[in-house]
Amino acid sequence: MSQLERKLLALMTTAEGMAEVVKSGLRREVFEEPIHRQVFVWMVNYWNKSGKAPTWAVMETEFPAVTLKLREECPVKESVEWLVRELDRRHSWGQLQDIAMKAAVTGCEDPTGALETLARDAKAAMGCPGCGPLPTCGQPSNPGGWPASGSRWQPSACWSATRASARACSGC
Repeated sequence: MSQLERKLLALMTTAEGMAEVVKSGLRREVFEEPIHRQVFVWMVNYWNKSGKAPTWAVMETEFPAVTLKLREECPVKESVEWLVRELDRRHSWGQLQDIAMKAAVTGCEDPTGALETLARDAKAAMGCPGCGPLPTCGQPSNPGGWPASGSRWQPSACWSATRASARACSGC
């Protein structure tokens, strides 16, 4: 499935593709391949610092081995919107599996505790206000949600609204 990741990274070498990815609020956690996660963070930081998408020449200098594989994906036929949605869906499915397995392991011994853990972990995975590891809004001075250092993602208002409407949360 890293092909989806490579396709999205390839589209992020254009201003239009990068702007759409940043606007979507896509998180680094959706990238399963560690090198793709690193490239994604670097590309978004490059965008935030320069206001431009990194060109193929920049990418070849910074990530020569990855860039070769990215070029193999061109031209990308899928839209940025679809790739973002699919990567997010894949990540959510993985989280669901992890949460369910954790609850299944402890459920026999302590069903009530397992249900509480299941509910807490599900809310955290959804990024619900007050119950998840992610803050509920981004900094006004940072609409893309990425700090200059790249140390921790802050969801943009667009991401929060999209996420909230896509996954209505009750009881947070």
